[in-house]
Amino acid sequence: MKSFRGWLISQGQEVYEKTLKDPEFLANYITDENLGDEGVPEYEDFLNVGFDAYTLKKGGDPEVWDEDLYDEMLELLSQKGWVDNTEIEFDWEDEDDLEEMFPNLWERFGEDPLG
Repeated sequence: MKSFRGWLISQGQEVYEKTLKDPEFLANYITDENLGDEGVPEYEDFLNVGFDAYTLKKGGDPEVWDEDLYDEMLELLSQKGWVDNTEIEFDWEDEDDLEEMFPNLWERFGEDPLG
């Protein structure tokens, strides 16, 4: 899910907001042209851009994970009012509900989503 979130955010504000309002929008939006080299809507590295920039600013190497530096960045963000809302709650009880909830996405991707 995290990799998909990175891809969705990387598509820009308009696509992101349309998807939040109507997830079925993605049934027509997802094409080979916007899937990238992997052919699937995943881009986890996009979520690390902010931390990579902070690491570089502090003289670190973004290729090497620095837990202390990450905690420092989170503390600074928290002081500025940032709240970690990355936990996602789903609106369905069971995956069997998805076909009824999102018929266009289900018709296009079904049980083999981009796999």
